[in-house]
Amino acid sequence: INGVRCTDLDKLDELGVPVADFIKVGVQSGMRQLLEFGLFHGDPHPGNVFAMPDGRIAYVDFGSVAELSTANKEALLDAVVHAVDQDFSEIARDMQRLGFIAEGTDMSPISKALEGMWSEAMGNNLADFNFRTVTTQFSRLVYSYPIRVPERFALVIRTLLTQEGICLTLDPDFKLLAVAYPYVAKRMLRDPLYSQRLPMVLLKKVPETRKPVFDFRRALQLVQVAATVAGRSPKALMSLGTTALDAVSLCWRKPYLALGLFRGMLRWGKAKFIALCSAVAGFMTRFLKARGASSQGS
Repeated sequence: INGVRCTDLDKLDELGVPVADFIKVGVQSGMRQLLEFGLFHGDPHPGNVFAMPDGRIAYVDFGSVAELSTANKEALLDAVVHAVDQDFSEIARDMQRLGFIAEGTDMSPISKALEGMWSEAMGNNLADFNFRTVTTQFSRLVYSYPIRVPERFALVIRTLLTQEGICLTLDPDFKLLAVAYPYVAKRMLRDPLYSQRLPMVLLKKVPETRKPVFDFRRALQLVQVAATVAGRSPKALMSLGTTALDAVSLCWRKPYLALGLFRGMLRWGKAKFIALCSAVAGFMTRFLKARGASSQGS
């Protein structure tokens, strides 16, 4: 391998490899291993990761490698979306699908604990997301609630912590979401495996209709997070534009998906109308009862 140790800033400079570009390649490589290939390097410490002159990244020592099933990959991506949306009940269900929580466990206290953990770990700005902080907070939950960490995901956590540590060594101002989130959005919109799951992500069940309705709040939250992590530079705006074009392209390639989401929007309008009518009817009922009672009293 014609490359240099990934944390050697002087050698990276000699190779002419921009640190920001190398970080982006490294993070996307890790994301692809987890979400695309389902086969990942379990020990990517600096001695096992090399920067190559053409900007590529090289891994050595595959003594620790693990696989993720398609169901695991889908649940991981769902968990990312639910975490961004701060839907802690769904995060708890994702954890159950991934084997962290046993079937039949009461999820309510775990959902509330996850919400407290997230609030404490995130602070005021989601763009400052730090995986090590979240992992530290999560470790405390494991000792207080019926949560176990499956072996393969213990390896995933260690891998992500190691990769984030390398990135912070190269750039102390590194923000994980700023690099990882655009890739996750791209996978959702371009990968057939994940694009099929968009209705599950953007539709939700409500009591007013038999079929699920479009979740405008979640959609706006995802767009807001994308804008927040991207920043306001011209390059960031181009990245957001590319994501928007990917969404349009998906609708063109798979019109049935777009039609399903549009029908969900119509059902959302119907549900809101039913809720409004119910509220008005309830108000009128209370008003007439109060007026009748007042008349009898006089």
